Amino acid sequence: MSLARSLPPTSSVRPAVASAINDGTNIAAFARDLAARHGVAFADSALDRFAAAASRLSDAEVQPVATEDLLVALARAGVISTREGMVLHDAYLRQKDE
Repeated sequence: MSLARSLPPTSSVRPAVASAINDGTNIAAFARDLAARHGVAFADSALDRFAAAASRLSDAEVQPVATEDLLVALARAGVISTREGMVLHDAYLRQKDE
């Protein structure tokens, strides 16, 4: 089954994002390129630091992933919508599993 057919509908995202998802574009590379073009970098917020501390205390093994952090940063900067970030994150996770 192709990645594009298994993804949620992309009708609520901009054409460039939908194209990246449906064309099988490497989502990690897409996020890096988009971040570079808009001068966006991930920076921990107080909530991010709290979540990391809570994860450590619960013995959860949560490893930060640069691509996931970039998608969060792009959404925080308003480069992509929260919905687009979620759809891109879903596509990224599916690509990792292939």
